[in-house]
Amino acid sequence: MPTERTAGTRSMAELRTVIYLRGTDSGQLDDAEQRCGAYAQRFGWQIMGSVRDGNDDGELKRLLRNVRELGIEIIMTGNLDMISPEPSVRDELMAAIERRQCIVQPVGIAV
Repeated sequence: MPTERTAGTRSMAELRTVIYLRGTDSGQLDDAEQRCGAYAQRFGWQIMGSVRDGNDDGELKRLLRNVRELGIEIIMTGNLDMISPEPSVRDELMAAIERRQCIVQPVGIAV
């Protein structure tokens, strides 16, 4: 039986997301962006924008500085290597994302 939503709670369909893609192959980035968009659409998430980085994480760091102000709750990406191919750097960036009460949602697997 459905329950009443309490004040301050939101449904999954109200979540705000940004697509973050990292790499230099525009074909792979286009494909990942399409997969992320379809995934978000399936859940009714609001896509607030898409960010593409070359081979560094400058745009991701800039996005992290503004995630709260933008109301972003999910950062979608093609795969975790797009956050950073270096595991220790990726772990640090993901921890920074989580400290901002945001999650990373990979859509797909690394190839």
